[in-house]
Amino acid sequence: MAQGFLNSSDENKDPESTGEDYFDELSERSFFQDFPVHGVIGVCWTMHDLVHDFAQFLGEDHFYESYNNEGISGFIEGISGSNKCRNLIHLSLVYDERDVVPNSFHSSIEEAKNVRTVQCRSVGSRRFSHRSFNVGIFFSDLVHHLRYLRVLRLKAMGITHVPEEIDKLVHLRYLDLSRNEDLIELPDSMSGLLNLQTLKLKECSNLFKFPKEIGRMIKLRNYSGCMFPSRMGNVRALTNLRFLKFDRCNKCDELPALGLLPSHEELVIKDLKNLKRIGVEIYGGGQCVTEVAFPKLITLEILENENLELWEFGNGEVQVHEMMPRVRSIKLTFCENLIALPALGLLPSLEELVIYELKNLKRIGVEIYGGGQCLGDVAFPKLKTLEFFYTVNLEVWEFGNGEVQVRQMMPRVTTIKLSGCKKLIALPDLNKLPSLETLKIEFAFKLTSIGCNTISSNGGTSFPELTTLEVSYMDNLEVIVRGADALIEGEQGDTNIDTAIMPRLVDLTLIECPKFPLPRYLPSLRSLYLYEHQGDDYFVVRLGEVVRYKELERLRLNAGIGNSWKLIPEYAKDLRQLEHLDIINSNCVGYYGRGDWSVLSHVPDIQIHFQNIDPLTYSPPQGIHPQPG
Repeated sequence: MAQGFLNSSDENKDPESTGEDYFDELSERSFFQDFPVHGVIGVCWTMHDLVHDFAQFLGEDHFYESYNNEGISGFIEGISGSNKCRNLIHLSLVYDERDVVPNSFHSSIEEAKNVRTVQCRSVGSRRFSHRSFNVGIFFSDLVHHLRYLRVLRLKAMGITHVPEEIDKLVHLRYLDLSRNEDLIELPDSMSGLLNLQTLKLKECSNLFKFPKEIGRMIKLRNYSGCMFPSRMGNVRALTNLRFLKFDRCNKCDELPALGLLPSHEELVIKDLKNLKRIGVEIYGGGQCVTEVAFPKLITLEILENENLELWEFGNGEVQVHEMMPRVRSIKLTFCENLIALPALGLLPSLEELVIYELKNLKRIGVEIYGGGQCLGDVAFPKLKTLEFFYTVNLEVWEFGNGEVQVRQMMPRVTTIKLSGCKKLIALPDLNKLPSLETLKIEFAFKLTSIGCNTISSNGGTSFPELTTLEVSYMDNLEVIVRGADALIEGEQGDTNIDTAIMPRLVDLTLIECPKFPLPRYLPSLRSLYLYEHQGDDYFVVRLGEVVRYKELERLRLNAGIGNSWKLIPEYAKDLRQLEHLDIINSNCVGYYGRGDWSVLSHVPDIQIHFQNIDPLTYSPPQGIHPQPG
């Protein structure tokens, strides 16, 4: 984007979308060699070797990269006075803290006046030692001579100031000055970078002054940094700003009116140690009463703000007319002091909500659905994925109470995941969610059921669309739907009752839930995984429950058993649809009977201790020991 290579016939299409189209087409043409690698810097792709070699051949006269043993001196010695210097377009310099810039650098960089890209990276310590390297002169030389620069990356170079004449770089699109911890202020002349699209100032922890007329940078689309946000000035003027990230703004205790940004699509608020409250100010305060706050925001991430205590959408005096009408994803993580959530259920387009490590969150009540504002309406109308991870003090989660009831709750949610909610006593009526397909719950030690009874002799179905259920390490789980067992046991002949609980469940995983009996009727079950280490007697009971599922195709058993080993063929022989049987036994100390495995000859794939066996010839020897898993 910075080099101006993204062109689209659609004038209304933004360059980010055009870039995605380019990427997809290049991927289809095998431009990339490997699968993406997810790391701390994002997702990385590898160019195919043939394409890389061809690009190097074509760009040999236009690209220079110094290697570790060359440094900046190597650049001067390698191309100074040559045609390559005059033809150079992309320059990449590798330096370490011992590197010294010769006096000849000034004349060499003057010859390379057509350079469009300069990036410097360190192979030494985290911070650059500017005692040996005069970074001020180096930076000034770049600005003074390379007037066609479009990309400039000077990370962790010990920069203390930005040259006043930086506004002469009228073609600059991308500027990265991250990790320059001694940088205190940016000159007012920087607001003259009218074509700048991306500005990165990450980990510039002492930066406190921004250009007074930052609103002149009307083409700025991406900003990430740790500047003091209240000094941003008139945010309305930044009409093209799409991505905004505040990271480690140590002096920030209040956020500016970001809700007024007209084109803002992604907001990240990370590790603001003095931020205790997100209030109406961020939406525009009194300015936003009759307007839409965050009109184009799609993604919101509030991460690692350990002192954040309050997040609200409005207050008694100021209410926002419309809030985040397009936001699709919200992630809220490691905000340890946050005690309540705002009315997220009112967001009309929200599809994904992830809550992680909110240690002081004890209750999720009607407030999150909108409270009185949501009465008679739909809460979370488009939510598809809901995840709670390690909200360790959460005790109550409810959909409504005696005074306020929401007419319809999460009608489109398909996936719910809960992990580490150790104090949660009961779940709301998840079994009533009409579109729920995947439910995963683990380390919820106090839960005794995962649904409430909605079944009657007149009809009603619990978890009508659920296809995948995983429950793990739930010591007190006794039933799926509380109150339904007696009804089912008493009316087994009723077809409607037989299929009233999870009639479409295909995949069931049960890990260390000793009090939980397998459901009697699961007519669609095809895959079952049991991880149990409760001993022989318990395992025999489990085998008796498994044989109910006549349509089962895949069975995985991971158990600590001894004598019961011989019973597996006898019980499994009636599972005539079984295609895969995997057994991992962690306690195969000695067997007093081998069993007749030939009765499983109809099962095409049997694995015991990670080895395929032939049931017609297999006979486990006395005292077999499992292979390391």
